[in-house]
Amino acid sequence: MAKKRTIVVVAVLVSIFFILLPALAGLAVIGLLSESKPKVESGSVLALDLRETIEETSERPLLESLRGKTPVSLLEAVRLLRAAAEDPRIDALFIRGGMLGGIGWAAAGELREAIQEFRKSEKPVHVYIDYATDLAYMVAAAGDRIAMPPTGALLVDGIYGDVLFFKNLFAKADISFEEVHAGDYKSAPETFTRDSMSEPFREQIEAILDNRFHAMLEAIADGRSMSIEDARRAVDGGPYLVPEKALEAGLIDTICFRNDLDDALGLERDGGSRLLAIEDYRDSGVLSAKKAQRALALVYVVGDIVPGEKRDGLAGPEVAASGVIAEALEEAAEDDEVEAIVVRVSSPGGSATASDDILDALEAAKAKKPVIVSMGDVAASGGYWVSSGANLVFADATTITGSIGVFALRPVFHRFFDKIGIGREELQRGRNADIFASPRPWSEEHRSILKTGIDHIYDLFLAKVAAGRGLAIEEVEKIASGRVWSGEDAARIKLIDRLGGLLDAIDAAKSLAGIPAEEEIKIRVFPKERSILEKIRDADFGIRVSAEAELRKLLARYDLDAADFLPYAREHGVFWAYLPFRIRE
Repeated sequence: MAKKRTIVVVAVLVSIFFILLPALAGLAVIGLLSESKPKVESGSVLALDLRETIEETSERPLLESLRGKTPVSLLEAVRLLRAAAEDPRIDALFIRGGMLGGIGWAAAGELREAIQEFRKSEKPVHVYIDYATDLAYMVAAAGDRIAMPPTGALLVDGIYGDVLFFKNLFAKADISFEEVHAGDYKSAPETFTRDSMSEPFREQIEAILDNRFHAMLEAIADGRSMSIEDARRAVDGGPYLVPEKALEAGLIDTICFRNDLDDALGLERDGGSRLLAIEDYRDSGVLSAKKAQRALALVYVVGDIVPGEKRDGLAGPEVAASGVIAEALEEAAEDDEVEAIVVRVSSPGGSATASDDILDALEAAKAKKPVIVSMGDVAASGGYWVSSGANLVFADATTITGSIGVFALRPVFHRFFDKIGIGREELQRGRNADIFASPRPWSEEHRSILKTGIDHIYDLFLAKVAAGRGLAIEEVEKIASGRVWSGEDAARIKLIDRLGGLLDAIDAAKSLAGIPAEEEIKIRVFPKERSILEKIRDADFGIRVSAEAELRKLLARYDLDAADFLPYAREHGVFWAYLPFRIRE
């Protein structure tokens, strides 16, 4: 019987392969036929569409890879804007506004700064907004003039943060949670163990809100040539569902239809449009650096940090798998052409064990060549753990970082089983064999064992930060306790070295490697994107991941967050260093 079942399974797999083979072959042929590079005509206007997703990395599952052009990554976007500023074929920049997708506050700040740098070339920046949220408007406000259609909406109204607490929800089913933590501010377990914020939790959230609101007001004031107080009044007057009100508030310059704007700007010419999509500008090879003799490595640590080799996880389309990242760091360190390594960290943390594995690989790489960390929207808890050993650490003023603390959390099911009529007999050998298996609460001995382990991991965390940052343990203890910090505050208390974005980190890496600032370099991205055949081998068709991504985009349109339940699976470790909240615009 087993033999027949095996034959059937093999037959099905072979059939699926031959069904997919013509489609994959066809796609490969299409790819070959479309390899001709787009041409950049003189007088072109570079088009940046904020409605399109801009991701930290370009790695995508198979089905996403086959669906169309690879989206522009954040690094590509800022480098392309820098290139366009110096390209005589590019006359201007045209930004289409909307809901900014794929990136958060820090990355949006980097994009905004790149637009401001483009303006220094004295080439105009035109913006057209159908609708925009606070974050998208912060980017768009870097333009020279902003236009909006009569039906447009400017959803600029300030920053809103919320934290969901599930204690009472689970209590309805007689399920409770218990936890052990190190650090008074380590608040991740509170979403399951409390029904409201503790004072330390509230204190750090309020500080982050203040930081981001100030950054928002500064961006509006700078972009619209108004005072901070005028910017505050404009935000308090929002949202602007009537464009004339936004015009009166000084947040836009004109109300018109898109065709009228195109005519006024002369975007049409004989044979077509002057607009050049930023994806086509990239595909033209403007970033190819063919003459470069030396290279920098860019290693991405993006998503929840988990052990192993799997690149996509339960909580979303991408995880930072310690095995993959450690191998990437080792490969970059051994590459003779690579002069320095930039590590881009955009992670709320995860497994303490996996975080330490990545830090160990980073420190091994640092022994061979300079390693610079560039923090994205969030590099906190485990995300800070992996960053702490670099030669230099950069972050944006609005980056969320720190959160030096550890916790263990688990559900208690015994009353739930009684409630629904499930009987359970427990058998064990060894006094503490049930510490992770029993549905009953931890005993005092269990809790003591776990507390000892938590304190051990926390002490290791403190020691690693102290060693990496060149601080005394006592100094680290004062700024640790699980507290999160903005990048601006982190620079003040020496958790990071400098405020700046990914391009600033790359420039610093060149300097540390002894590469002249004006010398052209190659940037090699690690982990390398898998080929289509590798994705097929890994069975990474991405159906679930693609569906999750689409669901998250849909929910985001209605200002809703998908529930982010961290995969607290036992196979991922016992102790976690993770950030428990997000702040919406």
